[in-house]
Amino acid sequence: EAAAFCEKEDLKSEIEYPTVYCAMALLYVDMLYEKKALETFEKAESIFIKNKDTLDPQFAVFLMDYGTLLADIYRYDEALSITMRAKNLYLKHYGENSPEYAGVLNNLGYTYARMNKFTETEQFYTKAIELKRSAKRVRFDNYLTSVNNLLFFYTSVGRETETEELVAELEKGLLNPKLQDTLKRITFSENLAQYYAQRQVYIKAKKYYDDAL
Repeated sequence: EAAAFCEKEDLKSEIEYPTVYCAMALLYVDMLYEKKALETFEKAESIFIKNKDTLDPQFAVFLMDYGTLLADIYRYDEALSITMRAKNLYLKHYGENSPEYAGVLNNLGYTYARMNKFTETEQFYTKAIELKRSAKRVRFDNYLTSVNNLLFFYTSVGRETETEELVAELEKGLLNPKLQDTLKRITFSENLAQYYAQRQVYIKAKKYYDDAL
């Protein structure tokens, strides 16, 4: 209906028109309609290009979301190319010490993690955490997301010393009233439960599973 309204009211040249398709694509992602999500992202991209809006900050948001989907379906080269474009746009619009730039570094870390590229994963996740820790406008749950991501990666490659530090940070974060995103709280609790279960620390594992429930 929103897309039809834009077409009816001759708003197809406005930035809201392609962003409607971006939102629709994300809905398809959540519904696990991969093919429809790809088609809708491609539709959004064509509108951005036609409207010459590829320097708009909303185009960078689109690139981030599209790149994540491509990483999830193993199209890594495309995902990296698109996310690097987002990185350049965020750097231009917001600067290196911004939460927006930290977010795109986190997404690059995510893509490299899926590719099992250890050096690049560590580099981008660590930098994202550093920026999110110091930036003023970062949501606390977004900071903990990067901590959780790096913890998950370190656990998968057996970096025990680093995981212990991140576990402590994540546990402390779960006690912080700034963490208000319920779904992320569930994710973090479940990951900690799995971490402790793998190490046979069953009392803590049960605690975090109970918290997730």
